Amino acid sequence: GGRARRCGRSRSAARVRYLLSCMAEAPRPISTDPPEDLPPLSGPLRRGKWTVEEERYVERVIRDFNGGLLSAPPGTTLRGYLSERLNCDPMRITKKFTGDASI
Repeated sequence: GGRARRCGRSRSAARVRYLLSCMAEAPRPISTDPPEDLPPLSGPLRRGKWTVEEERYVERVIRDFNGGLLSAPPGTTLRGYLSERLNCDPMRITKKFTGDASI
């Protein structure tokens, strides 16, 4: 129960930190696609409180997505893009960005 959840959060946070470091070093335009050596997240979807790393990652992705700098297929929604990258339900994105912060 609880241990698996902590393990999943730890892997998710490590993945977001890794992606942030890649984005910080990358020339524009950037891709937030994980490199080949980074295994995809598996297991249950990420839930609960947002980590600082997730919030920083999302801020950057929103800016670059809106600027057309990401390699996203045509028709991709920001909500769908973020939920896929963060391995979470799209509703988690919606809940985070409501009201004045809506995306």
